Amino acid sequence: MSLRGLWTLLLLSLVAILIAVLSWWASRGLASTTFAPALVDVLRPRPQGDWLVGAFPEPRDLNPFTTSDATVRRWVLRFTHDTLRELEPRTGAVRPALATAIDVDGSEWRIRLRADARFADGTPVSADDVAFSHRCAKHAALPAGAMRAAAMLVGELQVVGPHELRARAVAPHWAAVDQFACGLGVFSKRHVLERLAAIAGAASVEGSAEFATALARLDDPGPGSGPYTLRRDQSGALVWARGQQLDLVQNPHSWRRRVLFEAWNLAGMRLRFAPDVATRLAMLRRGELDWLADGDLRALAAEPEFAARFRLATYDYVALGHFMVVWNCRRAPVDDPRVRVALARLFDREAIAARLLHGDATAAAAWFKPGMPEYPVDLRPFAYDPETARRELTAAGVAKPQRIEIVGAAEEPLHRRILELARPAFQAAGLELVAELLESGAYRQRLAKRDFTGLLAVKYHNDPFLDPWAHFHSSQAVESGSNWMGFADAETDRLLDAARAEHDSARRTVLYRSFAHRMHALQPVALLVHPRAVVLLHQRFRDAEVGAMGLVPERWWVPEAEQLHGR
Repeated sequence: MSLRGLWTLLLLSLVAILIAVLSWWASRGLASTTFAPALVDVLRPRPQGDWLVGAFPEPRDLNPFTTSDATVRRWVLRFTHDTLRELEPRTGAVRPALATAIDVDGSEWRIRLRADARFADGTPVSADDVAFSHRCAKHAALPAGAMRAAAMLVGELQVVGPHELRARAVAPHWAAVDQFACGLGVFSKRHVLERLAAIAGAASVEGSAEFATALARLDDPGPGSGPYTLRRDQSGALVWARGQQLDLVQNPHSWRRRVLFEAWNLAGMRLRFAPDVATRLAMLRRGELDWLADGDLRALAAEPEFAARFRLATYDYVALGHFMVVWNCRRAPVDDPRVRVALARLFDREAIAARLLHGDATAAAAWFKPGMPEYPVDLRPFAYDPETARRELTAAGVAKPQRIEIVGAAEEPLHRRILELARPAFQAAGLELVAELLESGAYRQRLAKRDFTGLLAVKYHNDPFLDPWAHFHSSQAVESGSNWMGFADAETDRLLDAARAEHDSARRTVLYRSFAHRMHALQPVALLVHPRAVVLLHQRFRDAEVGAMGLVPERWWVPEAEQLHGR
């Protein structure tokens, strides 16, 4: 063979080796980007397969015992980890989940679990797992998480059998059973303890001083018993492509597909992470998303290319609350309710609804949702009135000019626009509005440390009962409580305690209406608007109908001929 031939052969060999190496490397990188197939059951009445792909802000972590992140609560734990009871998506009615029955005898409850429930790793769900999850969720050293309010309704869960527990309610509460059963997620005790041992070693034994510290650092919620599970590699480690995506794949051990034979047909859900609305819109235009819930979607839906492929859904649902400014009642000058009332007049709610939310919102006056019996029909939102606010601030002794700092989330353009809209009104009232727009981690830290004067937030209700007790009762104005404002008022406490203990709905409604009037007078939070959800959803998804809980993919399916993913 000639020298040229040898060089050619060597070059081709090197190219082949390089291609093999690149292919191997790509296969490793694509482990978190390829779509997993559906667990096809030919006896089911609907085709299985295809994925639902949406874009969301990336959460900091998946710690179920500390998170208040809406993406984690609504798009991860909701589908991976069961509660004892749950809300039927279409009607909002409470139905059994992990608990087949809860027998109530006054403050004593008997909880019976499904004997066939399994976590996604195949291990049985036991009463001990439920009791352990409860102890973790209510741990006094942890910050207030989404499950804490529900967990605190029960003093102790006593295991009386492999699938049976006995509980005692700590105080009278008209909805205690359902709020607890719908709010407490169930986690694998074995997995959590193994992760804590990996984080903190032997010092993380339950009951030790280091246990709560390790629990606050939990980085993996583990296998759940829900219809989906977090994607894992062959070693069992969580696959999370930071800055890119997180996948939920079918749980092969889910009891739900046996009980709800027409439900949970999709192969999985992919959460694509994008830092801002502009990036999410660009992803939608490139055909990378099936679902988008922010931006000017009405204008987008009118474009022919999207009208042919997507449907626009506009709706309200129980969990969707309101935009609000939370005032730190420990800090001057907003420790004075007269100042908070004046500040409430500086937000143009009608403009926020019409100009910033494109008409898909209504001005807010009360914690409860418009149309609910508890929402007082005689209560009106504060009118936009900078001149009256200026006079009230002068009467309250507020020196001008006065700086009012309000913290917002940098990833949410609407936060910036709301504060920009309010700035001229603050100036007209003799105030300087300072907007501190922080990335999500710093935003949550400021909230956790109560280091703010005002904080702009959107409230999602964690339970269907919209119980305001945990947010406004003075007993919760502690470091680990949900009363972020440090608000304390004896009359508010009396109304909330009385409402919780009142089982007669008519009398309870009167108490909650009185509470709404008290909040209107004292303004620990400035309620701005009740938004409606606006979603663009790909038209290939069938039975994607709006229910009391919004758009929930429980019964969605895609005809085989229209399935785009997994091919």
